[in-house]
Amino acid sequence: MLKDYEVSIEGTKKEIKEERDNLRFRIGALQRKIRELGIPVIILIDGWNSAGKGNIINELMIPLDPRNFIVYNEPRQTHEIRNRPLMYYYWTHSPAKGQIVTFDSSYYEQVYRRSKVDDVSVKKLINQIVDYENSMYLNGDVILKFFINISQKTQKKRLEQLENDPIAAFRASKKDWQENENYDKIAAQWEFMIGETNKEDAPWYVISGKDSKLAAFQVLKIIVEQLEQAIKKKESEKLPKLHPLIKVNEKQVKQSVLNQLFPEDVIPRSLYKPIIKEYQAELRELEFMVFRRRIPVMIAFEGFDAGGKGGAIKRVAKNLDPRGYRVYPSSAPTDVEKAHDWLWRYWNAVPKRGHFSIFDRTWYGRVLVEPIEGLCTEAEYEEAFNQIREFEKQLTDFGTVLLKFWMNISDEEQKRRFEEREKNPEKQWKITEEDWRNREKRGEYVMAAERMFEETSTKKAPWIIVNGDDKRYARTKVISEILKYLRKAINK
Repeated sequence: MLKDYEVSIEGTKKEIKEERDNLRFRIGALQRKIRELGIPVIILIDGWNSAGKGNIINELMIPLDPRNFIVYNEPRQTHEIRNRPLMYYYWTHSPAKGQIVTFDSSYYEQVYRRSKVDDVSVKKLINQIVDYENSMYLNGDVILKFFINISQKTQKKRLEQLENDPIAAFRASKKDWQENENYDKIAAQWEFMIGETNKEDAPWYVISGKDSKLAAFQVLKIIVEQLEQAIKKKESEKLPKLHPLIKVNEKQVKQSVLNQLFPEDVIPRSLYKPIIKEYQAELRELEFMVFRRRIPVMIAFEGFDAGGKGGAIKRVAKNLDPRGYRVYPSSAPTDVEKAHDWLWRYWNAVPKRGHFSIFDRTWYGRVLVEPIEGLCTEAEYEEAFNQIREFEKQLTDFGTVLLKFWMNISDEEQKRRFEEREKNPEKQWKITEEDWRNREKRGEYVMAAERMFEETSTKKAPWIIVNGDDKRYARTKVISEILKYLRKAINK
């Protein structure tokens, strides 16, 4: 059974009260320091119903500035929540830098509700949780997890007391009584989850809820101690010296798949219109079937500037029902996005079941732009591949059709299109000095893309390289690949 974590408590009631008052003062000061240093904090308050979780959260809130402290209750299983992956809600509600977020009943509470209660499904969801907490830790978050523990007998007694109170009777729900009846089974589930996820970077503390005031004191004491350690660690950190990480090997660049363009990848103008119309008509039909079968679809576009991403996206979306898709252009992150983990903005764009999310540039900027421009450390670059694989695995495990297109283009054709844009007043807005500067780094982008394909192209989330020298061929190729994978998903 679950074992309670005991905080050493010594002294008279007066001395304990004085220590509690001191802890309240300290946590208020710590909150201001956390905000100054930009440390995000995640606190999970899990445990048995009627164990006193609400009282503990109330005690925490007393000394804190409410402008920088948010409490999220257990999310209702609405259409929006049920039709997205388990961690969607928690990614999108993760704290910004310098903010404290508390979850009253967390994602752990959802595991055995979401899964088919078989070992494989449960293990998958637990792995997703571990990946989330690891990403948060790498982002600099402090993660503190509390399980408020009471015995089956104590829980039953408290539920009976609630039922006998005319004002509070509504709080003893049918769900609470079912939990009490299945106490041993649920305790075993929590034992397993805590054992699998009790990590040094995201520790669990099992607190006895028998005395609610004492439990609140213990939780407060642990939080204060851990925040003080986090502040010391942050203040001792030295800013890393950043520099470009991608070195060009001319031989490898020449041998790259991105330089193996095929002149026969051409569609005559006379054939293009009937083919594209036929493909677009079928795509509209499949969109309806995707909606009926509740299949989420994510289509990502990367590639060289002027490679045809915009043109392909326009043809993909032309005949779709606009209520069923959204296009996300991935420009430089906003201040709000910079205040969160780098994957946060992409989790906000994850489609619900039956809908399409289309990305013009993607999360792959982390392993394309940033290492080339010297915007990340070597460790961040290497870890990004793991984070991307786990992000995409969570999506595909959920049933998402995930397609990633690299819109390829030869050096000569890119130069011709750049010059054409500069001469055409209607297209001049498409060409900037940044585009010309990026063109000078083609070798670096080839090297980075080759590594990216090798690390992140999987059976369920493949990279599809499209020859974009002929725009008509590229557009039909993209839609034909989408059709192929959608047919497969629908038939499955």
